[in-house]
Amino acid sequence: MSQGYDIIGDVHGRADQLERLLGILGYQHTSAAFTHPEDRKVIFIGDMIDRGPQEAQTLRIIRDMVDADTAHAIMGNHEFNAICYATRNANGDYIRPHSSKNRHQHEAFLHEFPLGSAQHADAIAWMSTLPVYLDLGPLRVVHACWNDDYITTLAPHLDHGNRINTGILNAYDRRIEPVYTALEETLKGPVVKLPDGITFQDTMGHDRDEARLQWWADVNKPLADIADPRVANIPAQHHGKIRQAIALRNVFNAASKPTFIGHYSLSQPLRLLSDTIVGVDYRKHLTAYRWDDGEPLSAARLVSIPAYRP
Repeated sequence: MSQGYDIIGDVHGRADQLERLLGILGYQHTSAAFTHPEDRKVIFIGDMIDRGPQEAQTLRIIRDMVDADTAHAIMGNHEFNAICYATRNANGDYIRPHSSKNRHQHEAFLHEFPLGSAQHADAIAWMSTLPVYLDLGPLRVVHACWNDDYITTLAPHLDHGNRINTGILNAYDRRIEPVYTALEETLKGPVVKLPDGITFQDTMGHDRDEARLQWWADVNKPLADIADPRVANIPAQHHGKIRQAIALRNVFNAASKPTFIGHYSLSQPLRLLSDTIVGVDYRKHLTAYRWDDGEPLSAARLVSIPAYRP
């Protein structure tokens, strides 16, 4: 019998909601970890940390499951940012600057894993072992964007198991192309630069002059369907320039086989993003997809519970 997977979206430090969802999915806690009586496995799609009140417990649950081989976990942009926040470059500066904005985004994690502590070093070392993506044959899993060109670019620079290393961190820090963009947009998704002087606020209240692109969408659809929906609230006189900039990105693609992503904080209702792409990160709802080989993708296989987070 083929392996069944439950792909769980961005947990963001909500261990209580994770335990509830695992129970709904049929997982039971043993002395070692959560396991499933039918030997199903969880795939955590990244962004396990930040924002939530139970950072350490969340990582403990996930690490125990990975150690017990009842789960896989991949890297999200928040894990990658945490690594860069903790890692100095050749000049002695942190790869991710310790600005007030960056610290604010990371403060829930740092509250439980203080920078410089043994607990922090251990968590960063573990996160550094997470694969950037998984290709499991009949399905693929990536945090934000699957782009065949990006995967081809990254493959020779990653360690065994698609893991990052000092070399690729150095290339990222120095913005060496094409590695920088391939890694940045695989983990954070492609973006478009907004016209000069135009910004919008993200969910954390920070001004953004770039907007995420919904790379799975039909580029001819309304602006709110191909970029961050908040872009549609920008005055209409700027929409033409935004569309022109989007057209130059050339990042829209249809996945060739079932591909699962997180990251995008989607709005209800639960749905497939395309015939081959499933998003499992829904705003204020912790969500999973129950995957079985040979079964067609269906929105009915999405399971979601309310889980407030900013």
